[in-house]
Amino acid sequence: MQSIITVGDLLGLKEVVLNLIEIFFQRRDRLDERHRVAQDKLYLALNETRMYLADFRKGKVDREQEKVISRLWREAAVALRVVDQGLADRCLIKMDYWADKDRWSEEDIKKAKIGFDQVFRRARQVLRACKS
Repeated sequence: MQSIITVGDLLGLKEVVLNLIEIFFQRRDRLDERHRVAQDKLYLALNETRMYLADFRKGKVDREQEKVISRLWREAAVALRVVDQGLADRCLIKMDYWADKDRWSEEDIKKAKIGFDQVFRRARQVLRACKS
């Protein structure tokens, strides 16, 4: 039995294919936007942390700013879940560190891999990969 494809069938198929292409690009655009938001939140947390550490080395301690930094790391972690779960987990640990940094030893920081430079390097790797 031979099946006959009509012009109507081809036009219907064309419509389905065009809808699928549109859905693909909409999803890609949403993912690109989520990556941009994650990148912004991560770099904000990194920058605020770096500025605070510069002041901290000069003897300036500001517990309220440490709370702000903790919240920034939480926001970065939530946004990064769609990009890289491992980096998001590190950001959550940094959130915990900044919430109560006095209970963390240098050894704890090394084990958790949340030193500033370690997280910064990993962030650059992950975000560079997002652009590819």
